[in-house]
Amino acid sequence: MPDDVPTHSSSPKPSRPPRSPKRTARRRTEILDASRHLFAQHGIDPVTTNQIAAETGISPGNLYYWFRSKAEIVRALFDEWAERMRIPTEQVSEPVDALRALWNRTTQTQQPDPAYAFFLRDLLPLLHTDPVLAKAYRQGYTTRRDEFVRAVERIIDAGLLHPPAPPTTIRDLVSLLWLISETAQPFASIVDDARIDSQCYGRAIIEPHLTEAGRRALHLPTNADNGDHA
Repeated sequence: MPDDVPTHSSSPKPSRPPRSPKRTARRRTEILDASRHLFAQHGIDPVTTNQIAAETGISPGNLYYWFRSKAEIVRALFDEWAERMRIPTEQVSEPVDALRALWNRTTQTQQPDPAYAFFLRDLLPLLHTDPVLAKAYRQGYTTRRDEFVRAVERIIDAGLLHPPAPPTTIRDLVSLLWLISETAQPFASIVDDARIDSQCYGRAIIEPHLTEAGRRALHLPTNADNGDHA
């Protein structure tokens, strides 16, 4: 039996030294890495905990010491993915920085993150069958949506974006960008159309709202550059 799982016997044995934090973190990371690899190859539903254990190079009992179910592994990977999707606060503290972060995230960053693309492929069934994951997803969506709304409000106040025309709200724009980033790729796969591209759609939403100052901040051509001084 691998030495990560404590054993029990009637004969006294010398006590083992406690696991070091580094060793604990390493084994957990190995399990998550193996799970991510298998989920990316096969999808989440067909993969078993026995397969994850084998991919990690440990026994099923060892795996259950760290994660009591596949659902717990999925939730841990979801937490990783959600953290990677956050834009650091220091990148949006100033309006110009916030505009550049928004532009880069929606028009230049590959969506979804290739390491976690399986989540978008399997997202709706997961959320319907795992109430714990569904709650975490809703909380994450609400938090990040509100962060983006506040960032866009600062960008508009700085004269870098035009506000949306009523009845459309800033929250509507942010929600639409979210919807595109998380549904374009699985939809493109279903209809077999490589031209469906979340980055292209993100640009189509944001660019019409850019002011001349906003275009200059992003180093995009302006009307003045095109000889339009009207």
